[in-house]
Amino acid sequence: DYFSIYLRRPGAITVDLTNHTGTGVCLELFSQGGQLLDIDYAPPYHLEYNASIGGVYYIAIFTAGNYNNTTPYTLRVTYPQ
Repeated sequence: DYFSIYLRRPGAITVDLTNHTGTGVCLELFSQGGQLLDIDYAPPYHLEYNASIGGVYYIAIFTAGNYNNTTPYTLRVTYPQ
């Protein structure tokens, strides 16, 4: 799954992923230029990044297998608005 956020100003981005039922899960944060900024491979999935500029940032959730599509996961993102 892919998500995007728009920061109007620089500041802290915090990403939390909970209740994910898959195996081989990878949570990633990218800049608008495609640079990998942070990554987490193990629960509890949590990313923190201090963005020095505003703009578009992307969040990717990769799952290698065993994903249960009847149990929704929760993605919580906080960032400057």
